Amino acid sequence: MLAALKPGRGATFTRQPAGDSIRDALAAALRARGHEVHVNVGRAQFRCDLGIVDDSKQGYALAVLLDNPADAVPDTAERYVFRPGILRAFGWRVIDLPGKDWLDGAPGVLSRIEAMLAHGEDRALDVEIAPPAAAAEPAPPPVDVPAPRTAPDGDTTAEVARSLRFEQGCSRKFWRAGVRGDELSVTYGRIGSTGQVNLKQFDSKERALREMEKLVGEKLRKGYVED
Repeated sequence: MLAALKPGRGATFTRQPAGDSIRDALAAALRARGHEVHVNVGRAQFRCDLGIVDDSKQGYALAVLLDNPADAVPDTAERYVFRPGILRAFGWRVIDLPGKDWLDGAPGVLSRIEAMLAHGEDRALDVEIAPPAAAAEPAPPPVDVPAPRTAPDGDTTAEVARSLRFEQGCSRKFWRAGVRGDELSVTYGRIGSTGQVNLKQFDSKERALREMEKLVGEKLRKGYVED
C-alpha cells in the first residue's frame, strides 16, 4: 500500500540486504544438521537474518538475529531491545547472536541454537537440575565437560571451583560452582553484580564433585563458556 501511494517507495520493499558471510556460513551449518533455514525473512528493512522452520512446516521455530556491520542500526535500543521485543510480542522465539561469537567459536553458537530449539527461552540462571526427560524425547547433544580444577594431594580443605559466563545480546551472566569438603556452593547472577548463592551439603566430597560436574554440563549445553 505504501509503495502504491508514493512513487519509488516500492524499491524499499524489494531491496535485497547486503551480503553477510557469517549469516551464510551459519545457515549452511544449520542445514548440514538437518534444519530447514530461510534467509532474510520479512520485507523492507526489518528482516530476520535467519528463520529456522518448525516441524509442522507452517511457521518458524526460531528467529536468528545477527549484527551485520553493513546493516548497522544507529539506535542501539531499536536494534537490541525493540526489534527482538516486537518479534516476541508476535509469538516468535528469538536468539540474538553477535557475529564475533561465531568467529570465536562456531560450535558453541550451534549448541546455543540447538538448546533454544529444544528448550525454548533461555533458562541459564536456573540452578536446579532439570528432571529426566521422557523416554520418547531425544537426549540433549553430548557436551565434553572438562575435569574440575583439583586441589593439591592431601589437601581436603582447598576449594575446587569452576567459573562460567554467558554473553548474548543484552544478556551478560556469570555462574560459579565450588566444592569445599562435602559442601557445594553455586553463585549466579548478572555480570557486575554480587549474585545469589545456593549451598548444598553432601555425604562426601566425591558426591559433591559429581553434582558440580553435572551442573557444569547443563550450563555448557545452554551456551555458557569457561570464564
